[in-house]
Amino acid sequence: MVPTEGMAFPTYDDAYNFYQRYACHAGFDIKKSRMHKAFREVCCTREGKHVSKVNNGDRQWRRPSKKMGCKAYVKLRHNYDGGALSSVVYDVVEL
Repeated sequence: MVPTEGMAFPTYDDAYNFYQRYACHAGFDIKKSRMHKAFREVCCTREGKHVSKVNNGDRQWRRPSKKMGCKAYVKLRHNYDGGALSSVVYDVVEL
């Protein structure tokens, strides 16, 4: 099942586990990313680009970065319905 806008989950952990199963099936890993009072983001571990803080000659590790600029993520908004907290998907970027 593919995540779509408007999907509701009873808890944030349920939403995270759903996206984790989807990511495993789609072939990428995820991580918990930005958190705000109103929402949380879960994104691909290869999100962003690596910016080196040292010159290449001064580098101690020769291991390349995993970051490739992947844009796959899901943004979850917290809703309070009748005093119960639920998480609703309101933004999805697919591969």
